[in-house]
Amino acid sequence: PTSTRSGFGARSGFGMFGSSKGGKFCSSKLLCVIVTVVVGLGLSAFALSSHGSGGISEHLESVFLPNANAGQLKSTGWTPDDTKRPGGSYGPRSRGRGFALPKNGTYGWHKWAVDRIAERCMARDSELHSHCARRDMYQFGVYTGRSLKGTTQALRAKNVRYHTFWGCDSFQGLPEEDASEQRSSHSRGEWQTGTFNAADMFKVYDFSSLERRIKRYVDDTHVRFIRGYFNESLTKALAPVLRPALFVDIDVDLYISTMQALDYMLTNKLIVVGTLVGFDDWPAGGRRGGEQRAHRELTKKWGLRWKNIVPGCKEDRANKMQCVFELLAIGAATPDCDCLEPRAVPFRDRLTSRHGSSASA
Repeated sequence: PTSTRSGFGARSGFGMFGSSKGGKFCSSKLLCVIVTVVVGLGLSAFALSSHGSGGISEHLESVFLPNANAGQLKSTGWTPDDTKRPGGSYGPRSRGRGFALPKNGTYGWHKWAVDRIAERCMARDSELHSHCARRDMYQFGVYTGRSLKGTTQALRAKNVRYHTFWGCDSFQGLPEEDASEQRSSHSRGEWQTGTFNAADMFKVYDFSSLERRIKRYVDDTHVRFIRGYFNESLTKALAPVLRPALFVDIDVDLYISTMQALDYMLTNKLIVVGTLVGFDDWPAGGRRGGEQRAHRELTKKWGLRWKNIVPGCKEDRANKMQCVFELLAIGAATPDCDCLEPRAVPFRDRLTSRHGSSASA
């Protein structure tokens, strides 16, 4: 028998199946049950589809991310010093009492990724042409949403269709770096625990309120957030909600965060052949550490072969460029990071590192 709570039981008054006249439609009780279940599933699917492309994700989010829209964020005392960084490199440009986010977000190196995605998704002879709308985008490291806004605007301008753009962030600053990391001078000086705390930046410590504020700024209905440090938020229960990636934007600065994000994506088959992975802090972490170290280690672990699509990114003289890689193969016998290997550490730096300081590459 069906549950009376479903709206299809004998007490529901749902004419065809609930009244005695139903006997004319159903030749047996079992058939009635089967038809009821089928119709119920159909109506449920219709209800979900009425929410648009993000509808199913919205419903699943409440199941797999029960705390995503509640709770307080912690202050880490993060205040970017705009006087030392003209234009506010780390924070929005100061204006009087508050600050102003750039109207069109920031774009920069993301152009390489967006142009390549558009080329493959819009070309009818491309294997991705009919699949793009069913794929997801990911950004690890959202902060105030500036680059997320710039990227989604560029994708709309090129008529690229995709399913969901997931923004993953603790929204309360960077975690502690791995103790084994050989940090560059930039990493040691700029990327301290608690840096890039969005809650501090906006002075908003209720996550629901902060989420609404960033979403209002980004202004794209495909965007959804996954809150928390990656070792806590990237769970097995979350994986079935996510879809294979067209693009993964790594803007997390640290080695440990890059490893956690990309290893999770690879473990759950969310990075596939053809996925683009871009590194915002490729040069700043140094060649021996940060995002470059994570990229090389994961390339070896998973047998990955990459193609670097940013001209000049591999050249030693252009080591201040961000890099974007397209995945060519997984499980290859001869992995290839398509990147520069770290230089040998000078003798004086090896001596320095023994006394607790890290060599910069």
